[in-house]
Amino acid sequence: MSIPTSKIMVTVGNESPHDVPLTKISLQEYLSNIHKYTELERSMYAPAHDHQALVSTQACFLPIEEATGKAEFHVGLTNYQARENDPAVLVLVCTDTGTSAQVMTQRSATLFCNNKGSKHTFVAERLSTDRAKRGVATTGAMTEAEEARNYVMLVQIPLEQKLQPAFSFGGPTTGGFGGFGASPTPGVFGSAPCMAFGATQQCNMAATSFGMPAAPSFSFGAAVPSTPNVEAAMVGLSDAKGPFPKLSAFSHVRRNAKYPIRVTVQFYQATSNGVVSAEIIQDLASKMDHVKTNATWWGSLVTPGSPPPIFGSSIVHPHAGVNCDMCRSEVITALRYKCAFCADYDVCANCIERADTQHPHPFLRLTKASPAYGAKTYAVMNRATVSHYVACSSCTANIVGVLYQCTHCPNVRLCEVCEATTGHGDFQHPLIKIFQAAI
Repeated sequence: MSIPTSKIMVTVGNESPHDVPLTKISLQEYLSNIHKYTELERSMYAPAHDHQALVSTQACFLPIEEATGKAEFHVGLTNYQARENDPAVLVLVCTDTGTSAQVMTQRSATLFCNNKGSKHTFVAERLSTDRAKRGVATTGAMTEAEEARNYVMLVQIPLEQKLQPAFSFGGPTTGGFGGFGASPTPGVFGSAPCMAFGATQQCNMAATSFGMPAAPSFSFGAAVPSTPNVEAAMVGLSDAKGPFPKLSAFSHVRRNAKYPIRVTVQFYQATSNGVVSAEIIQDLASKMDHVKTNATWWGSLVTPGSPPPIFGSSIVHPHAGVNCDMCRSEVITALRYKCAFCADYDVCANCIERADTQHPHPFLRLTKASPAYGAKTYAVMNRATVSHYVACSSCTANIVGVLYQCTHCPNVRLCEVCEATTGHGDFQHPLIKIFQAAI
């Protein structure tokens, strides 16, 4: 789902070594004026793209016994494009205690919170324990302040990287999209990792490879209790772990506007036995659905409607000069559909449903005019010379031409025909379109 960055709020003031009061601003304002809060010199807000952010939600269960009432853990991230001195993503860790920015220079990294120049991980406490310490009733609905302490929000902003000679799965690439996302597992959070670790060695969380949540599982002995013991966890900061890393060495990094900003909201729950009920799952689903009240669209990386212009009129025609081959009118819709096979065949958003039944070829969905999709499409190039030496996950034939790599399923690679006909992931899994074979 996509949510306007003007509606996503973050807390600032924690980055100052002085006693500055905490205030809330929009993510849009933070990215536009990031030089005020970090050592970065350039804005991380791309006006033509970043009016929306791709948002997902997760429920994270932490093993916290009632007797102890708390557990220390850390949030981690894995990014396959990260390289030393050449970060692929800027990460913001956002809680009610502040917003902390750091870059990924290694594939796997622990994320920290900046509290007046010191770095901290997290401590989670049962809601009932937290309330007892504050001398308030231990039962009842969560207050607004408690809701704000129940989650950690991660914001991932793709950065431009130095070009590399080839694209290869499972390793560094040309700075392209490679699983900006999140998933729970011990030690890391993101492409192949997790968000809540360190609480206990008995917490076993499954890993995924391309940034989608993996369901956590727990092992607390041979017998499996039948009575759930789950309540909300209040997230705070651990003791200081040293100085917070500065971004001075990366002050000139640039926003890579080819890829969207991703926001992951993680709601934390405490459990002593890993047992949940249908009612608990429904309550968590309702909490996650509440995030969607600000969403403008659910589904993929592309958001409908024209992006707001930087200057001048609010009317934007990104495909000016292109005519629809169905209705013969100029394409004035935000989306344009270009045939992947025909040298010059375009359809507007109003005609695409009709085109799907009347035109035999698959279409590329374009949000802006691009020189990459001119009169000469990839289909008329010599495809036989481009072999990826990889079998299609659907038809098992060797992939020649375009290879489609699923960003959610690391082992799913499709040829052009199967990508257009199989509907992998019900067309909800974004696919990387790879023209050049790996060397």
